[in-house]
Amino acid sequence: MTDFEPTWGVGLSFVFVFSILGLGLGLFHFKVVDSFVSRKLIHIGVGHWWFFHLFLIKDPAWGLVGPFFFLGFNLLARQFGFLKAMEPGKGESNLGTIYFPISLIVMVVWCGWGGLPLWVAGAGVMVLSWGDGLAALVGRAWGRHPIPVAWTRKSWEGTMALMVASLVIVLGFVFAFAAPGATDSLWWAVAFGKVATIALAVALLEALTPFGIDNLLLPVVVSGLLVLFR
Repeated sequence: MTDFEPTWGVGLSFVFVFSILGLGLGLFHFKVVDSFVSRKLIHIGVGHWWFFHLFLIKDPAWGLVGPFFFLGFNLLARQFGFLKAMEPGKGESNLGTIYFPISLIVMVVWCGWGGLPLWVAGAGVMVLSWGDGLAALVGRAWGRHPIPVAWTRKSWEGTMALMVASLVIVLGFVFAFAAPGATDSLWWAVAFGKVATIALAVALLEALTPFGIDNLLLPVVVSGLLVLFR
């Protein structure tokens, strides 16, 4: 790896993230979607930043540049309201857009100085991106059965969406990075049981955490359970 690769990776990751933001802003500006949907689409898309860290940046010091930048960027956007496509809707008051880059910072640090494999963290980040995002979208569109706790307005339909997404995502990462080409049916049966347990645990975690705190906890819990089960 040359000295220029991390900087190229950082630069390309900025282009990617701003492209996602631009798409979300455009869809919101032209009234294709409302701020809730645009925010969730941005949430899903931006999480793929991790693949730039996984394959191009790798260096944790360089990997922190993007998350720290967007932490400040999101704080300013929230304070001054210049990104309407990312603002919480009426009746929403969570800090998910702030917690998201903080969770990326935690994962980069854990990988760089704590020995967590980058692909394991990637599984956690993708669960945060796709699982949490789909849970919100499905819950809003089809959520008819609210979870009976006072501090959240989430639904069982959204929780099921996150569980299924988590199962598919984590199995995909295990297949691609932990056991490429594995054909042992017993190994896969055990692996499926472990991944299903992770999916159930994080679905319940997402369902029961208020105020967007799941944006901090989901990648940490997914990655921690993957390490534990390995």
